[in-house]
Amino acid sequence: RGWNPPPRKKQMDGAGHVKKAKEKAAKAESALKKFSFFSNSQTKYEDAAEAFGDAGKLYLMGKAFPQAADVYEKSADYYLKAKSEFDAATARVKAAEAAQKMGSADRCAYNYKQAIHLYAGLGKSAMAAGAAKKCAELLESENEPTAQAQAIEIYKEAIDLYDAENRPQAANSAREKVATLSAAIGSYEEASAAFEDLGKQALQTNLGKFNAKKWFTNSVLCALARDDSVKARNKLLEFGSLDYSFDASTRDHQLCTALVEAVDNHDPDAIAQAAADYDKVKKLDPWMTKVLLAIKATIHEDELQGGAAPPDDDDAEDLPDLT
Repeated sequence: RGWNPPPRKKQMDGAGHVKKAKEKAAKAESALKKFSFFSNSQTKYEDAAEAFGDAGKLYLMGKAFPQAADVYEKSADYYLKAKSEFDAATARVKAAEAAQKMGSADRCAYNYKQAIHLYAGLGKSAMAAGAAKKCAELLESENEPTAQAQAIEIYKEAIDLYDAENRPQAANSAREKVATLSAAIGSYEEASAAFEDLGKQALQTNLGKFNAKKWFTNSVLCALARDDSVKARNKLLEFGSLDYSFDASTRDHQLCTALVEAVDNHDPDAIAQAAADYDKVKKLDPWMTKVLLAIKATIHEDELQGGAAPPDDDDAEDLPDLT
């Protein structure tokens, strides 16, 4: 007689996982109501937190993401009551991931922020930085000024956390995000300072110093976009003294010098000419083109205040089109 293999166990479908999840959540609720002379409230909270966490896993498997976020948040709350901050932080991260899958950016960001606070309080800077990075990237992806402003603040937290872990490359990556996002939402003063910081950080290493000139150029451009040619001129002198490769013979320095003079002379045509000259040698990228248009707009604003006509919508045509 031949051997017959045992029948395969039927795989649980999404509805089955959700049913099991509800059972686990009910078990957690019952654990909270349980009273015993032989166990303390901390044990009760730990049991409930663990059961809510198990329910979260099952809800995720069943693709019931709102319910998963609910029970993971409850799990975090009861881990805190049980004075288990690390487990609470981990549950918050899982709640954030579930919220992201259900498309709730606000809820996702809230849970990540809670996790950052808990990890940082425990001295887990690397884990706090990881949560901060994920939270900031989420807010950045919303492509909306208010969310991007929040992303900037979270990236700043990530910088401090990465610095505490002595991870300069990761910290500088977050600094670059602060700089570019600040410029994107028109916070040119903050962007200028962030690019300056990046340039000075780059000079600290043999590999990084080759990027310093780029960051210093961006810092000067952002100062001009804020209509501060005095600061731009002073920073140009300072950066040239710090970085020998950023001298008057370089194309980047020449661009900055020409732009400072154009702004001082209220000459929008000179801005377009400086951009065109630069573009012949080093192609302007879309970011720089946008900042150059912002610089040009400061001249039009000054003219408008003096009674001149406002700028046309076609001003971008005066600069090289790199889109």
